[in-house]
Amino acid sequence: FIIFFVGLFVFLLLIFGFTQTKTFRSILREQAVLIVNDAINGKLSIGDIRGSVLTSLKIIDADLTVANDTVLAVDKIELKYNPIQLLFDRIKVGKVLLVNPKIKMLQDSSGIWNIEKIAKPTEEDTTTSVFPYLIEVSNIELENLNLVRKSYENLYTDENVDVFNAENLVINNLNFLANAIVDIKNSEYFLELK
Repeated sequence: FIIFFVGLFVFLLLIFGFTQTKTFRSILREQAVLIVNDAINGKLSIGDIRGSVLTSLKIIDADLTVANDTVLAVDKIELKYNPIQLLFDRIKVGKVLLVNPKIKMLQDSSGIWNIEKIAKPTEEDTTTSVFPYLIEVSNIELENLNLVRKSYENLYTDENVDVFNAENLVINNLNFLANAIVDIKNSEYFLELK
């Protein structure tokens, strides 16, 4: 009886140890890319995954392309989280950091935005369900964000304008720091800019 528990403990220790290796992170990266690429109309590529899968991850050189057009490129994504909180119906994230994110939202001649083309069409879900988790993110940080959003009419316009125009929006080198709490079940949302 004791041998069973000792064996189970050693087995769990070996699994935990394997999840900390570069080999496991490489397999995780390959599988994540395969799953995402199968689910979308675009292509995700990830250079490397670092960190401890159980409490923190660093994703290095992530790119998302649709029809050979880069929609999102990020030098580093860093996540710190507490999986124990899932037992209490909470998704507790201590840190979300995006370093040098480049987002490009462009509209084609038919009025469709490139980000709309990412998701594959799915059948309508007629079931009702409630998302039971409270999401709490203590530190959301965007470091050196570059964002381009251009309608078809403004694709080739590079002029500087003095007024805000969401159809011809270019943001360079933006830094952003915030906290967020999202309670979908009760339709409560909180964002605090720092």
